[in-house]
Amino acid sequence: MTAFNKAVPDISSEVDVAVEKTRGISGEAEPMGEREGEATGRRGLSLLTEPLGLFGWSELETVLLAAVASETPLLLVGSHGCAKSYFLEHLAKVLELEYRFYNASLINYDDLVGIPMPSEDRKRLEYITTPTAIWDAEVVFLDEINRTKPELQNKLFPIIHERRVQGVPLKRLRFRWAAINPPPSETDYDEVAYLGAEPLDTALADRFGFIVEVPSWNGLHAEDKMAVLRDRGRGPRTFPVPIEQLISACRTRLDQLKDSFQTDLGAYLVLLWNELVKAGVTLSTRRLSMLYDNILATHAAAATLEAFSGEAVRQDWNLSAWQALQHSLPQRAQGTIPEMLKINAAHLQAWALMNKTEDSEVFSLLTISNKVARAREALRHRHRVPEGAVSSALIQFLSDSSGPADAHIRALALYTVTHRQCPLPAPVLDAMANQLEGIFSPAAFPVPVPWRDRDYVSKLMEEIPAATGPRERMLRHYDQNLAKRIYELTHDVRECKRSVQDFRLLSKQLGLAMAVKNGEDHHA
Repeated sequence: MTAFNKAVPDISSEVDVAVEKTRGISGEAEPMGEREGEATGRRGLSLLTEPLGLFGWSELETVLLAAVASETPLLLVGSHGCAKSYFLEHLAKVLELEYRFYNASLINYDDLVGIPMPSEDRKRLEYITTPTAIWDAEVVFLDEINRTKPELQNKLFPIIHERRVQGVPLKRLRFRWAAINPPPSETDYDEVAYLGAEPLDTALADRFGFIVEVPSWNGLHAEDKMAVLRDRGRGPRTFPVPIEQLISACRTRLDQLKDSFQTDLGAYLVLLWNELVKAGVTLSTRRLSMLYDNILATHAAAATLEAFSGEAVRQDWNLSAWQALQHSLPQRAQGTIPEMLKINAAHLQAWALMNKTEDSEVFSLLTISNKVARAREALRHRHRVPEGAVSSALIQFLSDSSGPADAHIRALALYTVTHRQCPLPAPVLDAMANQLEGIFSPAAFPVPVPWRDRDYVSKLMEEIPAATGPRERMLRHYDQNLAKRIYELTHDVRECKRSVQDFRLLSKQLGLAMAVKNGEDHHA
């Protein structure tokens, strides 16, 4: 019997799971990222990744533990040398599992199943096993799975999803793990392009429950980079909590959550599908069922990690749903995933609608189809509706842009009318950050400016007359900086002029909504 299968201490008295079943998941939507470490995972004591010798992965511990405890097929996406294989190999080793590694770009089907031979009665095939055959494996790791020959990819489907080969059950197989380099994407500006790394087949990608993007060197914090250099692959060390106990505790919580159907979570997924379609993301029926299970597993994992690390158990279903959603999208393996701002906006909208009735003021706000009109109403009624509803409406407004120029216009207009009167929630500020940085720190036009544009560009550098009123002076500064940024992006003077006009108009529209105080419209 492996160490993973050994009996572990009953920790039900240490971690009360009964409250999970009675509390329910409804509640006000809490904006993502307001507390440190909540946007993508968790910080603090590492119970899984750092003990395995990985630094900078602590924010992924919740979903990684969820995948292991639920035995859900796991696909890691990341650049070369970012420790994908290292993590999976060392995890299998510390769990003392019968492990099979296959480089999917090189193997043949016989490497998986052995040599086929007719049975004695000539009615079926039997396989002469080899040391690398899959039959006795407890965990299978398929590396470079998106470089696999198409004819072999089709034969991997039942292994990953059903734990079968040619219809024969793999009775010992529990964990199906894989890894890929990022597939090519039209929006990918990484300096590394992986020749031969194709988008994963749609049907194959849909067989993996968790699709987790792991950090490269650029994604690590400074202290994690130093820890990597100090460690240099030394390998696993002592776990603060025995890993078998950690997984068993998570599975106990998960089993209890599965005892009854979470109706509110079902309603959230129905609403989420509609919102994701608007963002250009379509999920299959299988994927929605997986996502339901992944949210339960993520919630159980978060509570388990918090309990063993001594943190207060928040039981934040909204955060669990967001974490699971980020790491359950098959589009990530296909290079077609939209920016996470749009995914976050869809999540916030679905979660907020799930919690409201048709008679509520917030429901009416969130069901306004025009995103600009919804943002105006959110600002108008900001004193009367929860902050989460305001955040959702404003993030939807920012994410609904028609292109880079429009995204900058929306961010600047919202900042202009709110920065002195209405402190915006942290998620909204995060959503505006990239656009505002480009405007407040515009380029100095290092590229040659065509002669036809030089008069216009020169005027953008002129000082604003001192006699101009304070508000108009501020707006002209914004006009100039916005035009510089749009010219940097488009090299089109007409686009710059249009952007400035649109900015002024949108600022006026949002400003009228901001003039409302305590529910009284002074511009009515």
